[in-house]
Amino acid sequence: MHPFFLGQVNQDRAELSPSDRQHAGRVLRLRAGQPVVLCNGQGRAWEAELLPHFAQTGELKIQRELPPQTQPGLWLGMGMLHKADRMEWLAEKAVELGIQGLIPLCSERAQAFRFNRERLQKIMEAAMKQSQRFWLPKLLPPIGIAELCQQEWPAHRRFAYCGQATEQPEEWPEPAAEGIGLIGPEGDFSPAELELLLENNFKPLTLSAFRLRSETAAITMLCKWNQAQGLDRVGMKNPLE
Repeated sequence: MHPFFLGQVNQDRAELSPSDRQHAGRVLRLRAGQPVVLCNGQGRAWEAELLPHFAQTGELKIQRELPPQTQPGLWLGMGMLHKADRMEWLAEKAVELGIQGLIPLCSERAQAFRFNRERLQKIMEAAMKQSQRFWLPKLLPPIGIAELCQQEWPAHRRFAYCGQATEQPEEWPEPAAEGIGLIGPEGDFSPAELELLLENNFKPLTLSAFRLRSETAAITMLCKWNQAQGLDRVGMKNPLE
């Protein structure tokens, strides 16, 4: 399997990001003429080979463009977790499963948290390359429920809730181009936040008969979305294989 990198393409030439250039040269010790796969993080990727002056410029020569990938349709809103490593684990797995963007949620019941945007961004980039996806999900800044409800989101809106919601739970529609799913923090959404979500057309989504940790609930929601869209079928084809 060719090494997978993130970079920019200009006609038949490409340049790796500074971090990937260092990884390719110093860690993998790649040399001129060796093949790699280059992705722009926006759905497109190319097979390329290192040019003789790669060590100095990070340049590659494009050989061919690979079939594009469809952008994942689900925005995942995740209540900020008290332990940073759990949020980092969730970000990594969510990218592997396929999301359009990650929305860190500030909540009334969320405990104190640390948000390291740069570190999360690097984890998401690594997960994109490891899973051979061509789309790098957007990482939004932390946002409260009230502010989130004031913005425009896809029509298919769901949230997970441990208590008894006043509305009948609804599954994800199939198929749907886009959707947004929200997972509360360890303390769950407050009654006021729950009411606000329902007023803004967010519907409760049943994930399990048992209580799940926040990160487990997020993974379950993603899997239910992928299943509803048929993205878990054996017939899926990886364009790199």
